[in-house]
Amino acid sequence: MNTPVKIKFARGLRCKLFITFVLLIASLVLLLSVVQIINQKVIFEQEMTERLKLRREQIIDRGMIRVEKLATRLGKMVKDRKLAEIPKLVNRIVSENLETYYIILQGADGRALIHTLKPQMAQVFLKGDDAISAMGCTVTTTQKTIKNGKESIEFITPVMLNDATWGILRIGRSLDSLNRETQESKAAIADQIKKMIFRSLLVAFLFLVLSWGIIFFMSKQLTDPLVQLTESVRKFAGGDYQAGDNIQNNSTDEVGQLARAFKEMCIKLKESHAQIEEYSRSLEQKVEERTGELKKANEEIKKGQEQLIQAEKMASLGQLVAGVAHEINTPIGIGITAVSHASDLTAGIKTAFKDKSMTKEMLDQYFGDIDDAIKLVIANLKRTGELVENFKQISVDQVRHEQRVFNIKKYLDSIIHSLSPKLKQTHIQTQVNCPESLLLDSYPGAFAQVITNFVMNSLIHGYDQNDDGTISINVNEDQQDVILTYQDDGRGIAPDMLDKIFDPFVTTKRGEGGTGLGLNIVYNIVTQTMGGTINCESKEGEGVKFTVVIPLNHEG
Repeated sequence: MNTPVKIKFARGLRCKLFITFVLLIASLVLLLSVVQIINQKVIFEQEMTERLKLRREQIIDRGMIRVEKLATRLGKMVKDRKLAEIPKLVNRIVSENLETYYIILQGADGRALIHTLKPQMAQVFLKGDDAISAMGCTVTTTQKTIKNGKESIEFITPVMLNDATWGILRIGRSLDSLNRETQESKAAIADQIKKMIFRSLLVAFLFLVLSWGIIFFMSKQLTDPLVQLTESVRKFAGGDYQAGDNIQNNSTDEVGQLARAFKEMCIKLKESHAQIEEYSRSLEQKVEERTGELKKANEEIKKGQEQLIQAEKMASLGQLVAGVAHEINTPIGIGITAVSHASDLTAGIKTAFKDKSMTKEMLDQYFGDIDDAIKLVIANLKRTGELVENFKQISVDQVRHEQRVFNIKKYLDSIIHSLSPKLKQTHIQTQVNCPESLLLDSYPGAFAQVITNFVMNSLIHGYDQNDDGTISINVNEDQQDVILTYQDDGRGIAPDMLDKIFDPFVTTKRGEGGTGLGLNIVYNIVTQTMGGTINCESKEGEGVKFTVVIPLNHEG
């Protein structure tokens, strides 16, 4: 009688334990499932809220960019007096962009110039909610509106004309797509929650079926090594490359193989990281060294370029000095000869006076010769004075580079005259066509440098020693600018050199006195110092033509 009772008791106890374990696991799984579903629902709702918020912000950002671009475009059209094209542009934008609900263009006085939603409101002063004052509208703003029962965001921005508010541009962007997206997101969340509940119940059932059989047998053999390996991976991800040293797992199963593979990976990555750090340090050092060397070389190159450019300018001034010295030599020589002749005449008349042999005819002859000598000396001294004055003005202008008002025609004549020693050595003729009274408020020294470099460039590169030719300089006034055209009929410029003539150190006479800086200096003077533009046209065998446009009144 006792044995069956014990067996029944054993069976009842086992059943109770099994039922208790199943109920405990079921309760835990159900609780976890409910918590997971609730948390996931909260996460889905937060994600939806953030996504819709981001979507709304994107709509606002894009709308503000569009309304500002359109306002700028409308301001330019108003400035260009293209008012008739504005309604066409606005209606086309509304018709092509389905999300643009309406566009209102409002004048500074509060009158609606264009109202796509209510065309009958055109040229009517807006009142009530539609009225927005242009006085306080200085930046782009937004507001939420409901027009005709339709929710929209209105973007408001000023239309500027000459730094003043000409009017207000208002663009309404429909929120139908955003509201539709909100409803679709809510429906999608509800559907995902239903699927999650179904999956959770299915997983819970499977877990109940399988968990009781594996929880007692695999916890120590599988869970503990995995926990240790996971912790090591987390530390390794945080930058601890020695995390693999703490793994102690000698089993031959998959977990053991995974642990050993991870440990080997940690060792190799540690070595690679050390090599990368060493290479990075050496690379940084090399980069710093190379950067210093390149910086030093660049500074030396810039210094050399500046010295070459300055030398080119001084060479031009030296040529001017040599030419003036040559020109002065002739009138001074004539003056010295005339004075010497007058001295001889005076000595002769003094001797005749002492000998008392002087006659009236001798005295009249003496006075006539002395008068001629004096006139000759005065004429040559005046000539010398003009040369010195021209040289003084041009040389001072080239050295000081001061801005002043000067007569272009007279200054061109002075420059050409200062270059006459060079021109006399050739068969080249010069022609200057310029209004007599045309004045230029700019830098005469820079202007002289440009003309001098043009002429010297033609003499060196455009003609051979005994060539005949003509250099033409034409100056005209065009509203607020002066157009100077320099042209010669020399050999011209090769097509492959034409695009590079203003680059530094580009020359076809290297080794024959050419530095390649003449036209580069001209380009920098015209574009930077004088605030103008320069263009070159040339064909081989047909000469070269430079067109220089500079402002009449340069604002330095």
